[in-house]
Amino acid sequence: MKYMAKLSDSVEKKISAMLPNSFAIVFDGWSIGSTHYVAIFATFPTDDAIGYKKVLLSFSPINDEDSLSAIAHYDYLSFVLEVYGKNMSNVVALIGDNCSVNVAFARRCGLPLVGCASHRFNLFVNDILTDYEPLLEAVNDLMKKLKNLIPAAKLRRLTPLAAKTRNVTRWSSTYAMLRRYSDTKHFIRQVNDRSVLPYLLSSDQDKEVDKLLLLLADLNSATVALQSEVATMAFVRVLFDETMRTYPSARSRLGVDADIVHFQDFENAVVNNLLQ
Repeated sequence: MKYMAKLSDSVEKKISAMLPNSFAIVFDGWSIGSTHYVAIFATFPTDDAIGYKKVLLSFSPINDEDSLSAIAHYDYLSFVLEVYGKNMSNVVALIGDNCSVNVAFARRCGLPLVGCASHRFNLFVNDILTDYEPLLEAVNDLMKKLKNLIPAAKLRRLTPLAAKTRNVTRWSSTYAMLRRYSDTKHFIRQVNDRSVLPYLLSSDQDKEVDKLLLLLADLNSATVALQSEVATMAFVRVLFDETMRTYPSARSRLGVDADIVHFQDFENAVVNNLLQ
């Protein structure tokens, strides 16, 4: 423990020396059981190839009975900043998901929140998928049956590709499930199992899957682009504008004046500055 403490002190001093006077905070949180974890990064411009550096400041549970509140997040960030000899005045903006707690957290800090672009795009695609829900449920039900022990073994004799189900919170898993179905549907029809037969898709449903895959392939390329380390807010604006020209209904999620954007003036100012 003595050496771990010394190592911790050494790392904290190195990060403290690295941090400039002004930087943004990137944060994300998730819960497992009753414990809420938060990861906090500092990000700032550099001469690196990608133009910035991102440094992990903390990755820890918030030990607070009210750990999901904005005040708990504020107190936790204040503590983390103090470890590195900084305070809230050194932070120029927060970057995180567009949820209500994060908006309240930003306002408690007196800082603008740059909402996650991938989160907004995910909401837009989920809006589209709502119209295909009966088809997606049919494919998911079939894939669940094919994951059962005996059908899975029969499918494995025909192809190394195993069945995939979707995670409704992330549309990319829906895309992966449909691709897997498309790649294995000829084998699936050869799986001679009574529990699977009632769940086989019709020829019309197969055609609908093919059409939806073409749509999602286009949207998936945008999702991959948004996750690039070199994607800027200006790049996101251009990508969102192009998407809205193809899908006008996307404006409610991707537009500059979308309800989910709570600090529109700040985001517009940053984008306009980058585009100059």
